[in-house]
Parts: sequence; C-alpha cells; structure tokens
Amino acid sequence: MGCSRHCSEEQRTLIKNLIGEGKEGKEVQKMIGCSAKMIANALKWQPKPERHERKRKNTIRMDRRIAEMARTQPTISSRKIKKV
Repeated sequence: MGCSRHCSEEQRTLIKNLIGEGKEGKEVQKMIGCSAKMIANALKWQPKPERHERKRKNTIRMDRRIAEMARTQPTISSRKIKKV
C-alpha cells in the first residue's frame, strides 16, 4: 500500500465543514472521493507552530573577513583568524 496525495487546505476545510454539518464519514468519502484515513487526518490536522531560529554569532561583515583571510592565507588556523 503506497501513499496517496496529500490533502489540500480547501479539502480540509470542506471535510471539517461537512462533518460539522452532521454528515457521516462514508458520505464525505463519496462526495470528495478520498479515503477514511484522509478524513481522519484532516480532522486532527493543525498547523505547525512558528519556529524561532538561533541568533547569529558572527555578523555578515565578520563572515566576509573570515572568508577573505582564508583565501589570502590558506594555511592560517582558525584560532589565528579568531584572534584577529
């Protein structure tokens, strides 16, 4: 058994509305043409919370300077770059 297509936002809202109106799962399946699992997933689906990324330690200017030093002096160590 393979995976089928994902449920779109319009389909999710349609499924929720039809179930909210009192329609049964079998009726919704026939109307939309989807599986019972898709209906179950649409009913329990919630959007993912917004993620906050970690703040940068280096600025963009520092990144450019580090890259320039590595290009001009390929044998320089990271400790020496950090000191400068």
